[in-house]
Amino acid sequence: MRELQMKFVTNTATIRWMRILDLFELEPLCSTRALAKASSSTTRTIVTDITDMKSHFKDALHIDSSHKGYIFTVLNPAKYVAAKRALITDEILFHIVESIFQHEEMRSSEWAERYHISESTVLRYLRKVQPVLRDYHLQLDYNPITFIGDEMDIRKFFHDFYYESEITPHTVLPSIAIQSIAFALQKKHFFSSYPNVSLGDFSYTLMITLEREGDLLIESEMIQALKEREAFQRFSAINDVIDTSIGKRLPVEELLYLYVMILCR
Repeated sequence: MRELQMKFVTNTATIRWMRILDLFELEPLCSTRALAKASSSTTRTIVTDITDMKSHFKDALHIDSSHKGYIFTVLNPAKYVAAKRALITDEILFHIVESIFQHEEMRSSEWAERYHISESTVLRYLRKVQPVLRDYHLQLDYNPITFIGDEMDIRKFFHDFYYESEITPHTVLPSIAIQSIAFALQKKHFFSSYPNVSLGDFSYTLMITLEREGDLLIESEMIQALKEREAFQRFSAINDVIDTSIGKRLPVEELLYLYVMILCR
């Protein structure tokens, strides 16, 4: 699991398991000491964790012990990935991030009631990720729980959390309609002008743009100056494809954002 996502995991055992699995995936033969160091635990805890992991993953993997350490083998990749993702199914912070993205914010007291924990525990979990959010120049509001900061910084966080990280049970995926827009643009040779932009990256950036539309204010004179350029006028033709697919057109500010994000790739 990517480090950004790992910081949103609250269960300490899950964090240890994820770090153990990350190391195993890099080095299938690992000593107990190396696993303990990677997971910031003790060798005794590693022995217990390995036993519990065998029970959780069942026939998806095999972990054997030898005089050199543990030997890790994935027996069923699909089952392994599913079992690994299941470890964070009930992680509250992932649900909270998803709720913010989808404009379904709730108060800290409501999250406490949903998870059958105290409100102080919810707030403690949120304080845990504040340093991560500060890296994006963001803060948290608690009633309801949402991000406070520049809209472009908020969108940058969502892009990193959902696209630049591993797929989890909470990953928001581009809809079929958004994917169809990307494929339609590909047929029109749109991406030949932007060779560093993948279909996946474009789809996620467009999804975030459409989901967050209306919250953007671009004050940069340099970005605003792009409006007059012929290249931006050609780019704006994607509005016709978007309109055909989902029946709406992006305002100029949102087109500018999308254009700049693609240029930055």
